[in-house]
Amino acid sequence: MAKESIVVAALFYGDHYDLADACASSLERIASSGVSADVSFRIGCNELGEKSTARVLEMVDNISKHAYAWLDLSTDNRFKYPVMRRLIRGDATLPGGVREISSDFFMWFDDDSRVCSGNMRQWVDLVLKAMKTSDMIGAIHSQQLLGQQKAWIKKQPWYAGKPSQGKAKFATGGWWTIRSSVLLKHDWPSEEIRHRGGDVMLGELCRQQGYRLSDFRHGLKINADLFTGKMNSSPRRGYDEKPVGWSG
Repeated sequence: MAKESIVVAALFYGDHYDLADACASSLERIASSGVSADVSFRIGCNELGEKSTARVLEMVDNISKHAYAWLDLSTDNRFKYPVMRRLIRGDATLPGGVREISSDFFMWFDDDSRVCSGNMRQWVDLVLKAMKTSDMIGAIHSQQLLGQQKAWIKKQPWYAGKPSQGKAKFATGGWWTIRSSVLLKHDWPSEEIRHRGGDVMLGELCRQQGYRLSDFRHGLKINADLFTGKMNSSPRRGYDEKPVGWSG
């Protein structure tokens, strides 16, 4: 029986070394833990500081001792979702470039999220177990749809006619795992999504299409402040904008 496969992707941003180091350590531990799945890594970087760049390069070198790792490094801020799309779709035109993901699952980290479980192999097995009965897992929240987002949703190719509930249920964007087939079938994230609101809209895509969205937080600090470790306490950094769909 073939092993299940996971692409682990992460986006590092700016001059925030402590966050970069904490997230990088998690990825290194996943790579070296001898997990029961075939794991590969795709790492995106936006406008990194010098010290953070050195840490990410060190991380990629350490990961490469155990698994394949593709690094997409940029001194510009290309925003979150264009980089996510690139990590999913790949770029076979560049030396060392890769094609779109072909894994069973796709796991995403923002650089202010990390794994705190003491046994990384066991933690990955718990993720795989959760995915047996889910199409997407993460820390589930709900949020009121804002501006013209209801109208925006109706324009999307994945809209299935289900009436708005006013609020969207979604996995917060700092960490989640999804079936890769969902991303590829719906060409997610679309080129229209730049930096905010993609997590909310991915949750709505799941609702419209009937995908199973489940809560999973075991061993995780998601969007967490380094000092308190409190979930969703990491301050917003760098570029900001209205969430996708705000203007319809």
